[in-house]
Amino acid sequence: MSKHIVIDARIRRTSTGRYTHMLVEKLQAIDTTNKYTVLVEADDTWRMTNKNFTTQKAPYKQFSFSVREQLAFARQLYSPKADVYHFTMTQFPLLFFNKNIVVTTHDLGMLKTQRPAKYGRLKYTVMKLGYTYLLWACHRKASKIIVPSDWVKKDLSSYQSFTANKIIRTYESGNTQSSVKAKKPKGIQPNFILYQGTPFPHKNVKKLVDAFDILHADNKDLHLHFNGKIEQYYKDLQQYIATKSSRSNIHLNGFVPDEESKWMFNNCLAYVTPTLDEGFGITGLEAMEQGAPVVCSDIPILREVYGNAPEYFNPHSAKDIATKIKKVATDSKLRKAMKARGLTQAKKYTWEKMAQETLAVYSNLIK
Repeated sequence: MSKHIVIDARIRRTSTGRYTHMLVEKLQAIDTTNKYTVLVEADDTWRMTNKNFTTQKAPYKQFSFSVREQLAFARQLYSPKADVYHFTMTQFPLLFFNKNIVVTTHDLGMLKTQRPAKYGRLKYTVMKLGYTYLLWACHRKASKIIVPSDWVKKDLSSYQSFTANKIIRTYESGNTQSSVKAKKPKGIQPNFILYQGTPFPHKNVKKLVDAFDILHADNKDLHLHFNGKIEQYYKDLQQYIATKSSRSNIHLNGFVPDEESKWMFNNCLAYVTPTLDEGFGITGLEAMEQGAPVVCSDIPILREVYGNAPEYFNPHSAKDIATKIKKVATDSKLRKAMKARGLTQAKKYTWEKMAQETLAVYSNLIK
């Protein structure tokens, strides 16, 4: 019997929203029975390919903590009269809304790290207090909580013991560039290492800059590229880079199109991620799929998802980061072996499997 499922996809056009985008795309391919209403931002023109899926505009800004969002959005949510509501970020109206709720929590990074630079310390402190309450309240009301890894499952159940019996782990994937034709960016140098993504404090990218400064002292032809939208944290990083002797060989590229990103994954000496915490690690898997040898932090979440594919380093030691990058960058046989291991590891994760497991969560709630 057909059921009605609402998915909040307002986040889908951000980097975090890739999960949401791929979930809906793959659900359209595997579920021709249930009816779906996909909530999108007011200016989002996303088109569905399955006749059982329709989009509905939801002009309420996420994480605004506004009365309008709590009341008006709740009223909108009631109108579809759905059997299950899936919020793909840990946020939904807490007042006057009691339904079968599935919520996805990607990680606890907002609780563990400080990000005052973008908002100012006072505003950020208030926002963090609000988010801490929101996380607790949403998890209390949710019927099921989806997380992307066993590490997050352990982390969350330790932080909020009442969530232990609600948590379902559905691994994500990286495979989003397979059909894109690689295109070489203009003016790029042949010997380079790569980082792609946001430079939030927990991403630890300043330590990567420190490590590169060590490498550059011995190899003046080596370059470091950062791909990612230029915003406050990249501006802060730019100021830090300006203090380094290697600054002329470090490049902040801003947003890079998929075809150019794919070429850079294909041709870098190493893809490096010095992160201190992750929920899953999508970009590292993308790098493996595109043939990049991955050099990364030796932390539990990356051990879980990446297995034996990367070369691991101590993320708190610039010297160790530099040593491991040099080991990979100067050994073509090692890079070839790492690329093969990376391809094998990346094939363990698919968005199709994630969507199937998520559909099973919906089905178990409404059977």
